[in-house]
Amino acid sequence: SSSPAKDQNKGVRLKRTAQGEFLMVSGKSYKKTRAMQYRTYFHCLTRNCPTYYVLVELSRRPQLTRHHEHAQHCLQC
Repeated sequence: SSSPAKDQNKGVRLKRTAQGEFLMVSGKSYKKTRAMQYRTYFHCLTRNCPTYYVLVELSRRPQLTRHHEHAQHCLQC
C-alpha cells in the first residue's frame, strides 16, 4: 500500500530513517518537526530556511500544503 500523500500528490513520499521521518517532495527533503492530532509539520533541512509543509489527515484524502518560499541561501534550491 502506498502512503496517503503519494496518492494525492505525485512525486511525494514519506521516508523513515534512524535520523527521523522525512517528507520527500520532488527530490527535496523536509524533516518531521512536530506532530499534532491530524496534522504533521515537515521543515526544510537547510538551517533558517522558512519553507515547511503541513500534512493534514482529517479524511481519506490527506491535504499537503506548502508554506513560504525557500530562502536565497537554501541548499535545496
